[in-house]
Amino acid sequence: MSLGAFKTTEAAFRADPESIRKKLGDSDSPIGRAALGCALYATRKRKAVNEAIPLLEEGYSIGDPVSTIMLADAYLLGTGVKKDVPRAMDMYLDLAIQGNAEAQFSYGNQFYLGREVPKDHRKAYEFISQAALQDEPRALNTMGLFCLGGICVPRDIDKAERYFRKAIDRGNERATKNLKLIDRYGRDYDYRKLVQRYRGRILWCTQVPRTAMIVTRMQA
Repeated sequence: MSLGAFKTTEAAFRADPESIRKKLGDSDSPIGRAALGCALYATRKRKAVNEAIPLLEEGYSIGDPVSTIMLADAYLLGTGVKKDVPRAMDMYLDLAIQGNAEAQFSYGNQFYLGREVPKDHRKAYEFISQAALQDEPRALNTMGLFCLGGICVPRDIDKAERYFRKAIDRGNERATKNLKLIDRYGRDYDYRKLVQRYRGRILWCTQVPRTAMIVTRMQA
């Protein structure tokens, strides 16, 4: 299942959840049930997320990338399952090695943030730069931060601006906020410490994977 197919399923599910639930839940197709699991997981509701997990597991077992990333997000945060960071990282890495841009970003981003795994900017750059080559919006934004702070690459404000604008063109709102920082602090400001110490207050970088972010504020 592609990300586009998931978005179509999610939109249909939001418009008519019972019809889509019956159609896909009763389906003989594993990919159909995986699509339902993805739509359920994205609702934010605890009951739906719990229902989604076995469907995502089924999607993962057949190699569906969207299901795999969502399931990895769940294990990373302990959402609907017991938290298991090593398993989540292994799932991201398996897909990242296959060239999946979202998995490349998700894997690298954990090393950038240094919350669930030790911080390692070089490893973060290795994977996030690969995702940016495929125009993954969050990866483009983070590459802008690397250039802004001169981390793993030479400090280059012009290049940072280009990355931010490219991310904005692909719908990344955080890049808009980062671009405004340059107007606020100027081109001669030393952004390195801000980028290195990022804790979600000053610089705008994705803190957790996009799909996981949806369910961190689950409704009861």
